[in-house]
Amino acid sequence: MTNLIEFAEGILNGIPNPVLVVGQDHQLLALNASARSLFGNRLTNLSFEVVFRQPEPRKCVLAALNGESDLKSTECRLVLADEVSDTVFRLTAKPLASESCGFDGALVSLADISEFDKNERMRRDFITNLSHELRSPITSIAGFVEMLRKGDWENEIARTRYLDIVASESSRMTKLLSDFLALSSIESREKIRPTSHVDLAEIVRESAASLLRLEKTKGARIRFKPGPENCRIVGDGDQLRQVFGNILENAIKYGSEGNRIDIAISWQDSSPEFAKPAARIEIADCGEGFDPVHIPRLTERFFRIDRARNRETEGTGLGLAIVKHALNRHGGKLLIESAPGAGSKFTVLLPGNE
Repeated sequence: MTNLIEFAEGILNGIPNPVLVVGQDHQLLALNASARSLFGNRLTNLSFEVVFRQPEPRKCVLAALNGESDLKSTECRLVLADEVSDTVFRLTAKPLASESCGFDGALVSLADISEFDKNERMRRDFITNLSHELRSPITSIAGFVEMLRKGDWENEIARTRYLDIVASESSRMTKLLSDFLALSSIESREKIRPTSHVDLAEIVRESAASLLRLEKTKGARIRFKPGPENCRIVGDGDQLRQVFGNILENAIKYGSEGNRIDIAISWQDSSPEFAKPAARIEIADCGEGFDPVHIPRLTERFFRIDRARNRETEGTGLGLAIVKHALNRHGGKLLIESAPGAGSKFTVLLPGNE
């Protein structure tokens, strides 16, 4: 029996996922190298309950020991927590019979599904947040349309105000759906690197020009600092326009009246971030700034520092998420600096041509 277990353990060591063999007496008969690395080296001949303390994993192993093979009863989630983060595994237990392997028991395997679990949770949160964001303008539009349909207004001024609200909420909903589709499109191509050559300086100027009306409305001033006339890289022009358009739009919307926005484009022959040539685009404003504690979450979908203010400026909460995923596709980076009362600076780094 001992030789048989040693032989089985030698085979199991070739499997990258953690695998354990449990006997009918509930003792751990064998663990492969991955399982020993995860749970420790001194578990052989101890009860499997020492390793699997959560109720669901224990039930799955017991079901396999009882000869059950239905996935509903022999497969479950196992969460192992440590100081840094939780690791989520899919635990599968399969019955072992003496006629096939020389002893009765169960084979327990673990597959790390942490990334899948994280992505699935983000997808659910995204759909929930999107539904919540759409519900507010839809409810508002429906309410005011019903009032207008019934002729429930005091005078023409009130009627015009209601129509303005309907138009504003419709515009907000259209912008939200547009950003959602843009983000979905970028994510679907995030692993496909661009192949076209584009002039970054030209793209940044085009992005700024597209915001001229908003710039005048908010009383902002966009200034270009002297830089390279030609700054060509491999990139997707449309996505890069979204990147700089979103950053500049935020700088205009959230800056104080008369806010000055400085754009500086430079070329680094040896970038410390990429260990090769790179383009550096800095967009700095003189706005109110914000507490740097928020910086790690700024590119999360629907994250807002000030929800009430964001609603006033008709922000969707997706702009910087679009920036992050578009830069990921280009192999670029986004650096953010800010402090209350000191404005903000967004720096886009994009690797140069190979």
